[in-house]
Order: sequence, then C-alpha cells, then structure tokens
Amino acid sequence: MTNKILIVDDEPFNLDLLEQELQEQGYEIERASDGAEALEKLPVFLPDVVLLDYMMPSQFFSRMSCSSII
Repeated sequence: MTNKILIVDDEPFNLDLLEQELQEQGYEIERASDGAEALEKLPVFLPDVVLLDYMMPSQFFSRMSCSSII
C-alpha cells in the first residue's frame, strides 16, 4: 500500500518540486493550491500526511484549514 501525501501550497513551483521529489520516493501525491481545495480533497483522497503551507496569503484560512484537519 502506497503512502499518500496531500500537498497544499499557493506557489506552483513548490507544488511541482515537492510532488516530483516525493513521487520519486514512492509516495502517491495529491495537490491543492489553497485551503478550500484541500478540504474538498481530504475526504476523497484520505492522505496519510498533509504538507500545508502555513503562510499562504490567506493566513487565517490556512490556520482554519489546519484546525479542520486535526
């Protein structure tokens, strides 16, 4: 069973870099560009780990998303 990681970041470069590096290590990756998209993908993708950019432009929403995940 492949471990799943949801990457949440508003910077496309960061998403691309993390996705490439983690896929090379054998992880299944899903991407989201903001907290709202991440919250939509969580119940469908069911990741083992969420990598969340805590300092996205909408910092309040980032923190709210983090609280919702926990």
